[in-house]
Amino acid sequence: MKVAVASGKGGTGKTTIATSLARILDTCEGCAVCSIVCPEEAIVMKRRTAGRWAVGETRFGPLVHATLSAGGETSGKLVTQVRRRAAELAGELAAPLVLVDGPPGIGCPVIAAMSGADMVVAVTEPTPSARADLERLLTVAGHFEVEVAAVLNKADLNVELADTLSREMETRGVTVLGRVPYDPSIVDCQRRGLTPAECGGPAAVALQSIHRRFQEHLGPLPVHVLPVFGGS
Repeated sequence: MKVAVASGKGGTGKTTIATSLARILDTCEGCAVCSIVCPEEAIVMKRRTAGRWAVGETRFGPLVHATLSAGGETSGKLVTQVRRRAAELAGELAAPLVLVDGPPGIGCPVIAAMSGADMVVAVTEPTPSARADLERLLTVAGHFEVEVAAVLNKADLNVELADTLSREMETRGVTVLGRVPYDPSIVDCQRRGLTPAECGGPAAVALQSIHRRFQEHLGPLPVHVLPVFGGS
């Protein structure tokens, strides 16, 4: 089972949600089509290092991660490599679940993170910009026919809009796993190297509830989970 945690915009809390659960862009992704179709043969593709990936260990199991080089434009390929290695590790360890911490937006890196996923957990917040970007993400997920569930982060900052988002998502068949309230203590928790779900407070309580609904939605899984984080 592969689950990608994604969002149409940055800063909505994708990594927070992922760790607690343990516009197609006009940028070159190195596909080389331009070098093939150019009638003047003016484009030549050359190999270069665009980023590096590695496998580390965490309290929750192996962690596959990557770093894109400054100015690198093949992040979709790098995410694909991370996802591929994670799938190999999952097979070797008989891990039933791979969690992918996806990048923001809807470009090639997001599509690469979403590719092959059984479900996408869309993390959003009750703001006009997040609402618009969520719509774009749902469109991309729909194009690839990937099931979507959602988490509303910082939901109490605008309860009226949060209610509207919940209704809109439920109308589209998107399961709302829960709401996380704004909790300033999360920053301190992360500074101590802990996930917000491990600290006390209203956010921790909400995340535990979301985790239960997440498990209910997926069905019974063995304990071992393989966390995977996309490169940045």
